[in-house]
Amino acid sequence: MKTALVTYILILVACLLMYSSYSSVTAYVICFVLLWGCLGGWLAIAPTATASYFGMKDNAKNYGLVFTAYGAGAIIGGIVSAQAKDLLGAYQPFFLIVAALAVLGMVVAFMLMKPPVRKAA
Repeated sequence: MKTALVTYILILVACLLMYSSYSSVTAYVICFVLLWGCLGGWLAIAPTATASYFGMKDNAKNYGLVFTAYGAGAIIGGIVSAQAKDLLGAYQPFFLIVAALAVLGMVVAFMLMKPPVRKAA
């Protein structure tokens, strides 16, 4: 859970920085590094989290579903963001939306990301 919260905090910081300093190349590079670092973090967290929450019995199927959703989100997110930029003329408004989603992610992680307690045999 701590890793998930740190990841969401970094995403939040990157989005707020990009929103407030939209034309700064330095801010862009810092945010780019933060966001892609978070992507790598989630790729490391997902298999372990999937196994912790759903067990090892069908872990390959479960993780396959999680990773498929991750890929679908990447495709759909790219399409939606391109259409939104065409509609609004800039990406800047969406940094606030992603920042809000990061806060929502923190709340969900805090409330739900606790592995189930397993009974002793």
